[in-house]
Amino acid sequence: MHNKQRKQRSELPKQGKADLVPEAENFRFARRSFLKAAGFTLSGSVLSACERAPVEKAIPYLVQPEDIIPGEALFYSSTCRACPAGCGLLVKTVDGRPIKLEGNPGHPLSRGGLCAIGQASILDLYDSHRPSQPLRNGEPCEWDEVDLAIGKLQHDLRSSGKAAYLVTGTETSPTTNAVIKRFLEAFEVAHWISYDACSSSEILDAHVRTHHSRLLPSYYFLKADTIVSFGADFLGTCISPVEFAAGYREGRNLEDSRLRFSHHVQYEAQLTLTGAKADRRICLHPDRISSALGQLAGLLIHRSGRDIAVPVTPSNEREVMEGLNGLGERLWNSKGKSLVVSGSQRSVS
Repeated sequence: MHNKQRKQRSELPKQGKADLVPEAENFRFARRSFLKAAGFTLSGSVLSACERAPVEKAIPYLVQPEDIIPGEALFYSSTCRACPAGCGLLVKTVDGRPIKLEGNPGHPLSRGGLCAIGQASILDLYDSHRPSQPLRNGEPCEWDEVDLAIGKLQHDLRSSGKAAYLVTGTETSPTTNAVIKRFLEAFEVAHWISYDACSSSEILDAHVRTHHSRLLPSYYFLKADTIVSFGADFLGTCISPVEFAAGYREGRNLEDSRLRFSHHVQYEAQLTLTGAKADRRICLHPDRISSALGQLAGLLIHRSGRDIAVPVTPSNEREVMEGLNGLGERLWNSKGKSLVVSGSQRSVS
């Protein structure tokens, strides 16, 4: 019996390390092979060092600009174009080439701050795939052809009496705005349309109804004792986050001598940078934000003693209702020093 078991065991294949780990053979590197590879590498580096390096000539300025010193950095004040916020920039240049972007401490809005998108926007200058000449119907062309085509279009529009439409992004430069207006004056009927990938059209429409002016607001978070946000990520992506973050930080500075610290409540569906900084964050479905905002407006109107009809949608969230009741009282007690912002792009009738 024992002999039979020993025979069966002897017939089993012997399992070594190579059988347990088949990939181990690919990683084995003998000392002889290593010395061969090191010898070839050393020989190749020696042979490459024998070749003559390409000649690079340093040609000085024939007429050196007054402000440029070779090797010395020069800074220019400019405006960021990465988004419509228009933060202030300090552009660091060396030998006439911009190499770094930072915030301008003297700018009244950004006050030295600059977001990651603004700092990375310098890469567009060195993008090898950006257009180097104008495009007409998707095909490269020369500037003379563009001027002739626009002149012909202007003549045709005047003859037919049709309107001309110019589509651009939001322009914050006064010089660019003046040039565009002067260009449109050449047409009898012309319309200028501003289009942005991240639209704020509903906020603009709301301010037309409340302030009779279609402009994006600038919020003073520094002066607010109570801040309520309904889906507005004003520290991350909303309108002018660098400007808002500076005021928000000053209004919540524990090292300041002022005994005042703003209270921030955030209603949102997904966690944002603003929600992470809030004193109280309430997760709310996007379809519920408009109803919660209407209920808060109704509570404030009732607290003021006015009789104005406000569309209010009943909400089933107990936490939302309890929070709105206390929030309405806090907003009323801090009236004149409170701020309610909304990031929703849904029109509410």
